[in-house]
Amino acid sequence: MAHLLLWMAGCALFLSIVRQLADVRPGPLGSVIVVAASLGPGAAWAGLLVLIGRWLRGSPWPVEPGHWLLAILGARLALDAVLRLTLAKQPASSQALVDAVTCCLLVLPTLSQTVPPLWKLCFSLLVLLIGAPLALIDLNAWFGFELGPLAHAGRAASAWSGALGCLLIGLFALVDHGRGRRHGWLHWTGLAVWLWISGWQHLAARV
Repeated sequence: MAHLLLWMAGCALFLSIVRQLADVRPGPLGSVIVVAASLGPGAAWAGLLVLIGRWLRGSPWPVEPGHWLLAILGARLALDAVLRLTLAKQPASSQALVDAVTCCLLVLPTLSQTVPPLWKLCFSLLVLLIGAPLALIDLNAWFGFELGPLAHAGRAASAWSGALGCLLIGLFALVDHGRGRRHGWLHWTGLAVWLWISGWQHLAARV
């Protein structure tokens, strides 16, 4: 019951943020879409709070790979929301900051003794996927190729990193399940929410 209340509170927080950032009030269909979109961030923030609560209580339960994903996604969305609310105009560098922080957070599970090696590899590959566009952008700025191949490669990598990340997570989840390893509901919630939010972001980018 407590987890459900946290989820509802997270959804309400997301809707409040959207209301503050929206230039116009959405119509009936837009309201339904926004409410549906809030389910992912609400769950991610609930997962982040659950993880923080367990750490504060010194819980002996190991953090499962999917829960790591859920908490990291919650931290990413929280940072993005803070930047959007505090900056009058969100510069491109703010998205780079969000991606850089995400990469740093994704390194944490690879240092955990309770995360299986298979998932440590998954987290490492996710760092490369998200960090590759940043590296290409930095190289582009360093060499000054404003419209050169590095700029095009950086845009392509950024556009496809979300979709490739979903495929990567799905593949590792299938391999892990095929090996007979079983996980709790927080693990599967984390995987589902990551795919859900990535799908919404991909759809929003195409609209």
